[in-house]
Amino acid sequence: MQRKSNSVKNDISIVPYRVEQNEEALFLEALCPQGEEIMVRFIRPTFHKRSEVYERAIIFSAVCEGKLIGIATGAEKELSLHGETIHAAYGFDLRVHPAFRKFGTAKRLTDAFKEYFGNKINCNYTYIAGQNKRALAHVRMGVGSRVAIPMTYFIFPVYKPMIQTMEFTDVSMDELHSLFLKNTPGIDFVPTMKREKMHGYISSITDGNQTGTSIWTNEEILAEQVLRLPTRLSMLRFAQQLFSPILRLPNIPKIGETIKSWFLFDLFAKDEHSLRQILAAVNEQALDKGKDFLYVLLYNNDPLTAMIKQTGIKYFTIPYIFMANGDHIPGIQDRLYVDIRDL
Repeated sequence: MQRKSNSVKNDISIVPYRVEQNEEALFLEALCPQGEEIMVRFIRPTFHKRSEVYERAIIFSAVCEGKLIGIATGAEKELSLHGETIHAAYGFDLRVHPAFRKFGTAKRLTDAFKEYFGNKINCNYTYIAGQNKRALAHVRMGVGSRVAIPMTYFIFPVYKPMIQTMEFTDVSMDELHSLFLKNTPGIDFVPTMKREKMHGYISSITDGNQTGTSIWTNEEILAEQVLRLPTRLSMLRFAQQLFSPILRLPNIPKIGETIKSWFLFDLFAKDEHSLRQILAAVNEQALDKGKDFLYVLLYNNDPLTAMIKQTGIKYFTIPYIFMANGDHIPGIQDRLYVDIRDL
């Protein structure tokens, strides 16, 4: 048995991805659903579509006997951290066929990025769902992680209008980003983002000074299809169907349905009232466009995290973790920027 395992391991080659492998990559992803209580799989027009939002990205394939058995993507960025410009590599979309997970395939894919990007990379990082024990173990033990920073995914159901008293106007993504940086002193880990690469960008709104947000969708890049729901959400879905004629409840997607969602980024607000108002404004737009959820990923030490909890708005949460290694990495007390392209 040991001889057979070594033979398989030696037959695995790590090579650059070719677009001709797209169908194999999509099939492989279907074998690797994400999440535990809420299990989803991603629906993409092409596997490589997601990498196209970055200026510099590379996909590596693991091949055995001519068949794709693993894949992973990395994007190189320039970021500001602690007053310096650093080179970072974001690792994502790591998928390994279930039958090839005991041969070091994931680590070999990860090591390929180290060789490709070279010594200029100061920080390697990724985001991991807090419930994804396999991925957490790989990053901690296989790759090595010097810092793990807790985060929270806030998921706001869009199902009824919210009271709105503040007025917001449309601005460009760059204008909103400038306002965000002005109103978020001390923010770090900020990349450069070119508008022409922001394929999921929808719009930006602001009160003109101290409150605003931009909106993004992954529906044409990385849509989520529901494979499993926890009991409490299945019961809520049953109640939603039962009482929908007389009572408004959140729309819980059924098994096999694609989640219709928007992501908020560059979100800032001067106080709890303003935060509730900007969320109400986006909620109104999302309701009009038939969306079911708004997503916001925040570090637990972000003041907005505490502010959201005081707004009284209903939401679900999913724990997430930022993990990084390298010679110039963020500290657990740093206030870090979340690049919407990474989600």
